[in-house]
Amino acid sequence: MRDSTLSTALTMIVFYLIAAFAVGSEFVATLSGSMSPYLFAVMSAMNFAVGVTIVYSGVRMILGDFDSSIPRYCYKKLSLMQSQQ
Repeated sequence: MRDSTLSTALTMIVFYLIAAFAVGSEFVATLSGSMSPYLFAVMSAMNFAVGVTIVYSGVRMILGDFDSSIPRYCYKKLSLMQSQQ
């Protein structure tokens, strides 16, 4: 899959459902309150995928800002180094 959000969500749904089956519905019910334990696992996986997407977008935005400033900085440094020789 090319969409990282969708692939993260599907992967985490599988992992969360395996974890919910492994610990049992009684334990998951203590975490989820009145919600179905398996629905809680799916919704938790989706929340995780959304959080990863937000962090990924922020990192991409910061790197995009650096991407435009680093070549100018390096060019200035190289020009100064060459002029000193």
